[in-house]
Amino acid sequence: MSWSKETSRQRIKDAAKAVEKLEVVKLSREVDLYSIPLEKAYLVDGVHIYVDITNARELLGTTDFEGERCHKRILRFLHLYQRMVHFAFAGTNAFKVDFQNERLHFVVFKPLDDAIARVIRAVALVKLLLDVVSKANEKHEDLPNAKLAVGIDTGLALAVNNGTRSDREPLFIGEPANRAAKVIGKNKEGVFLTPTAAKVLGLQLQPNQSVYPLNPKQMDWCADQAQLGSDVDALVEKWKEELKETPLADIEFSRPTPPLKDLDIDTLTPANSRRSELLTLFADIDGFTKFVSARMGDLKKAAETVRVLHVVRKELRDVLHDHDGLKIRYIGDCLHGVMVVGTSQTTDAPTTVVKAALCAGAMRDAFGLVQEELPAAQELGLAIGLEYGPVSITRLGVKNDRDRCVIGRAVYEAEGRQSSCNGKQTAFGPEAVKAAKDEIGGLLDSNNKAIDLTHTKVELHLQVTEKAQKVAGTMVPLPPNVSLPRPHCR
Repeated sequence: MSWSKETSRQRIKDAAKAVEKLEVVKLSREVDLYSIPLEKAYLVDGVHIYVDITNARELLGTTDFEGERCHKRILRFLHLYQRMVHFAFAGTNAFKVDFQNERLHFVVFKPLDDAIARVIRAVALVKLLLDVVSKANEKHEDLPNAKLAVGIDTGLALAVNNGTRSDREPLFIGEPANRAAKVIGKNKEGVFLTPTAAKVLGLQLQPNQSVYPLNPKQMDWCADQAQLGSDVDALVEKWKEELKETPLADIEFSRPTPPLKDLDIDTLTPANSRRSELLTLFADIDGFTKFVSARMGDLKKAAETVRVLHVVRKELRDVLHDHDGLKIRYIGDCLHGVMVVGTSQTTDAPTTVVKAALCAGAMRDAFGLVQEELPAAQELGLAIGLEYGPVSITRLGVKNDRDRCVIGRAVYEAEGRQSSCNGKQTAFGPEAVKAAKDEIGGLLDSNNKAIDLTHTKVELHLQVTEKAQKVAGTMVPLPPNVSLPRPHCR
């Protein structure tokens, strides 16, 4: 491990300088949003759609033991539907931002000058997706039918292409993506508009409603108005043909050889997947959506928010690499990574968790350095969640258009732990604590959380713990305390 504060400080200065002249431009013509230069961002008025296959996670709970079987089952399930989504959206001009396991995020930003037409088109696309999914449900053999929850919001967001070299990923930051995602967190099935999106279509929410549920007639009306020109049966036939030409491959696992930072994730396929007991980590910039919203009306201030995002996420990724971890993806303003210590045959669980604790501490230290370099970032915090357990890593979907997929109960647990944190907290899942309780237990409260857990704090704690263990091992045990009877005196 080669991390130091000095290393981070210099990287942060270099990263800030690279985006010193970053500008935000309002999108007024057609551009390739997948190829936005690092020093530019676009202000995009668009409709954000989040789709969640709500019963996908249930497949991880079908067995008491989290073995290969339940992982293969959920991966095959997701692989089938990711391929189907590819054909549903082909030729529709929908902009796919990300397919994160069972969550799909896409954006409709055309026509540029007609908000009503964009929302209508977005609803029509969702209906098309639901219709194709209903056909796909007939072809999955023993797998369950997919249940979808869809959240739709509209408004201004900043489109950027974040990262360095081949590590770049498209990203939209701002309220619309956040609100659309929150809608699906509250609903198990159906299509729901936020109040903002409902207002665009002239729909009124009832006093007790926080979202507007669309009914089939309303979706049919949108489809008639949008005239997408996509035939569901024709799309399903194309999907079936693709399945014949490239059958669903069996999911095959092998263990990755540490360190994971050397794993080329873009070479993975369903038949060439990785699976191991490892540590999964989520590091989220706390308060960032509000931070963006407060600056959206001023292009110079909007550029400031993008500059902060570029610098923070790059440094979090680099700190993860310093600790031999692998960045899986950026999820909005959050980084997801994994790490493991051991061999290609075994995992050293306690050392893996300890190294992850040091990594999380270094991330918090580095975040503090960003706040020194870019004062605007002082309004933000960093929330970190970690968990240990069996995790599978692969890429799913149609050949040449595959998305990274990392599944395991530990992944969802770590994400949940991160969501429960404020901007100063780091939270460990129960399996991580169990694996390294002797080493890190003293750092955590009764909820397995720590406030302002820095690299220095973890390091000092480990030194004290190690000394205590050494002292305990060298002490001569005292003889047992035996009570002797008093002599009887008259």
